[in-house]
Amino acid sequence: MNMPLAHLTWRRRPFTLVEVVLSGVITAGGLAAAVSLVSFNLWTANFAEMRMLASEIAKNRLEQVRLLGFSDLPKLAESSVQVNAQGLPDASGQYHRTTTLVGPDANSCYWVTVTVMAPGGQGHPPAVVNLSTMVLDKDQVVMGG
Repeated sequence: MNMPLAHLTWRRRPFTLVEVVLSGVITAGGLAAAVSLVSFNLWTANFAEMRMLASEIAKNRLEQVRLLGFSDLPKLAESSVQVNAQGLPDASGQYHRTTTLVGPDANSCYWVTVTVMAPGGQGHPPAVVNLSTMVLDKDQVVMGG
């Protein structure tokens, strides 16, 4: 028995308006979640980079402290100096560096703290890095005895 070709094809009914709207809502929700996730990941990567650079700026400042003579340490005290990613003073820098010195005390030592603040961006709090060290006057330290 031969059937005409027209009878063998599937007859498809068109989508209803409810099906179209529902599939659009589901697709839009999935796309919004994906865009939100990508945006959060980009912000997280940027924040981690800013925090790492702030840490490097603080480490470099402490290295300057170690290289400077004990009597010259007070010259390094600073309050909220705007610096660039290399730690150099720059009016358009994104980072703020503060170097505080406490001392010298009776043991001829300074406590030096370097605080670097990087912008958080997009309504997030800034990244703050604090590094401290103690600097002794090598001429006053008695070893052994």
